[in-house]
Amino acid sequence: MKILWSAFGVITGSMSISSFLAQHSELDLQGVFREFINFYREISSFAFGWAPSLVGVSVPQWLCDAWTLSFVLTAATFRMIHYDYASRGILDYHHRPPITVYLFHSLTFLGIINALFYCVPMVKRSPILRTDPRIGQRVPAPCYKFAGFYFLKSDAYWFATLGSIAGMVVLFFIASAYGPSAYG
Repeated sequence: MKILWSAFGVITGSMSISSFLAQHSELDLQGVFREFINFYREISSFAFGWAPSLVGVSVPQWLCDAWTLSFVLTAATFRMIHYDYASRGILDYHHRPPITVYLFHSLTFLGIINALFYCVPMVKRSPILRTDPRIGQRVPAPCYKFAGFYFLKSDAYWFATLGSIAGMVVLFFIASAYGPSAYG
């Protein structure tokens, strides 16, 4: 189930960035790709626009795209932090923050702001040590070793998510540029 939610988050995040780029650039989408973006825009406009429309406020599409991206990045950030804390014994694996915290971070764009801060990974040439609260001693943190460097496992998940979103955006525009047009 976690894999499905991660895949949904990557697809949704890449569609929000693709929609924003298509709206604010000279990039022209072809055929099915244009329809896919239009379908995404209808869903995001409904999801984020129905409550403001009750009081007569119209939400612009760029704001819907930003909120969608903020929700995806907030979920990825909370999952990374949860994994990091759970691996150190600070949190139980089944502990989740309240939905109000998630909504606050997402709707105030703290998800995007946190994403900028987490883009600086903790990379060292020696094993990363953390204090284990259960025993009060410094122990090696869960890391991956690549090319002589140590990366925290939680950072690896974060960069896999961001890399997947960026890769999907690039593939979307490449496929749109070289794909067949449904309109002739």
